[in-house]
Amino acid sequence: MRQSIILPGKFEPVFLYEARKTGLIEELPSYADDLYNKEELAEANHLYDIILESKKETRKKIFRMLLLFDEIILPQASPVYDYNQLQSVGNFRIISFEEFYYDNPIYKEEHVLYAEQLKPAIIPVAEKELKRYFKVIPENINYSNFVSDLYDTIINGRKLSPKYNQVSEINRVLFNLRNEKFLLKAEIEKWPENLRADKRFYADVSRLIQRMYEDLCWQLQISSDNDATIMNCEYQLANIGCEMLAGDVESIMDAYKILRVECGKILGTLPEVKSIQEALHIKEKRHHDLHNLRQELAHLEYEIRNAGNIAAVEKAAKDISKASKALSIGSTVSKVNKWTTNLLLPMGIISMFSKSPEIAIGTGILTAAGRSATIIGEKISKGNNWFELLI
Repeated sequence: MRQSIILPGKFEPVFLYEARKTGLIEELPSYADDLYNKEELAEANHLYDIILESKKETRKKIFRMLLLFDEIILPQASPVYDYNQLQSVGNFRIISFEEFYYDNPIYKEEHVLYAEQLKPAIIPVAEKELKRYFKVIPENINYSNFVSDLYDTIINGRKLSPKYNQVSEINRVLFNLRNEKFLLKAEIEKWPENLRADKRFYADVSRLIQRMYEDLCWQLQISSDNDATIMNCEYQLANIGCEMLAGDVESIMDAYKILRVECGKILGTLPEVKSIQEALHIKEKRHHDLHNLRQELAHLEYEIRNAGNIAAVEKAAKDISKASKALSIGSTVSKVNKWTTNLLLPMGIISMFSKSPEIAIGTGILTAAGRSATIIGEKISKGNNWFELLI
């Protein structure tokens, strides 16, 4: 079992709130503080804290991850906090937003191949996000194909197909009408060009797709370099790599997505945790029981990765249940209603198919009929040793 987990961006505000409450991080002074009325700023911050306090399920998931993993990684840590106290605890790794900002995957070797490989994971998410900008799509235009072409244009510098020019122009005009007052203010106050009416629409769309690509590249890189698990990635990671396979692609895609274990009642219970400090206390006090639970989780991961038979997977699941209950003895428990572990092997799955033609998936056996049909760059293959956990 991997010992580090990457905290998803949507969980970060709740985590930082909890860390602030326990004094593990401190907000740094900012020049922007002088630009706002202090009372109004304090009221706004108080309302935001109330919202974060209400995120009970997110908080539970964060505490469970802190129990099960030795290290939580913040992949794009907000620069407004001092993390020295948090890092001194030893269970947290802070990767600054600056490191992410200056990474620039578009300029890296084999970028074009990598962008093509990640495209199936990004496009479904991009389609939803871009509907805010492209509200009108002519009947003769396939929206998914349009977004795919837009991705190639923005990420790989290909020319947008002329048949989509009308789609872009119609929606640019509508966008400007919806934001007329804001864009007029930008023009009068001479804001940067990409914030003004003639360029704002295209700048926003380009930045949205580019941000998604950069964000996913960063998560996969951290996971590969640090042997860390990605938690609840917002992108469709199960889609990555399937274009690299030939043969019965549909069956392979099914195997690729079904290769997971449903742990609805497997973990059973875990100690109920109400703060980061309490989680750290349990980690120290119940170190032996946590070690046993991790060993059983690692065993289950091994059985699935190595196409273990159904009986072996079921036995590993039962052993996990016993270990989780042992960890909870003497504690108030928190029921885990659904725990799904997705074991996704983007390029590694190809060699897995090659070595073992049959894969056990709980309800039966799927036969993988395909082999790699494309030569993949060495850097890309090495950079795809990632792993995802969905909870």
